[in-house]
Amino acid sequence: MKTLKKPLLGMAIAFLSVAVTAVPTPNNMNVVWVGEDVVQNGVPMNIQRFDSPDSVEGVMTYYRKQWGNKGHGDIPGFVESQFDQWYVISRIEGDKNIVIQARVGKRGGAEGFISKMDVNASPGFNKITQTFPKLDSSQVVSSTESHDFNAEATTIILTNPHSVSKNAAFYEKKITGMGWRLAKRFHKNGSEILFFNGPDSKIEITIGRAEVGQTTVFANVVKG
Repeated sequence: MKTLKKPLLGMAIAFLSVAVTAVPTPNNMNVVWVGEDVVQNGVPMNIQRFDSPDSVEGVMTYYRKQWGNKGHGDIPGFVESQFDQWYVISRIEGDKNIVIQARVGKRGGAEGFISKMDVNASPGFNKITQTFPKLDSSQVVSSTESHDFNAEATTIILTNPHSVSKNAAFYEKKITGMGWRLAKRFHKNGSEILFFNGPDSKIEITIGRAEVGQTTVFANVVKG
């Protein structure tokens, strides 16, 4: 398999809106929904998680056989790549991109994700992500919107060069100043975790060190 330094097609785990059930799966593969109505960086998609008793190579071989003779002109039936521990095989069908991501399962076999996304959608961030408070030099890594049980959630991943404690102090002051109440804040394994309650929403923020010189902020904004 060809190895790439960067994930193919955004590595939509998505991680990642036509029903994914249309994607073929082996009979012995167990598949469960992660999100049926997800928007990743402005792109609608749906995602399933799978585990299989087959090896990663077995899963890849299944999709090679499924898609190998379905190319059109210069467009191949599938494209493969590898990123770190993930093996990826993808295919374009009409205006949809199907991506299978697999790695060795914790108990053997294979595990991973099946995603299907609209290739014609324009990438971008929703208003919550655009207006969410950010320290100077912060970069938005990912923005994921999902809907479940009458609740709307936006999960934002940011990175910046500031310390964990500086980020935590910034968000405690900034978000309480915007009208939310700090319900709980605690320190765990070098990370700061903050919970805020608002009149119709909640915000959960986890702040931790990532690679050298970078801090990662995971923020989950839930309305409803």
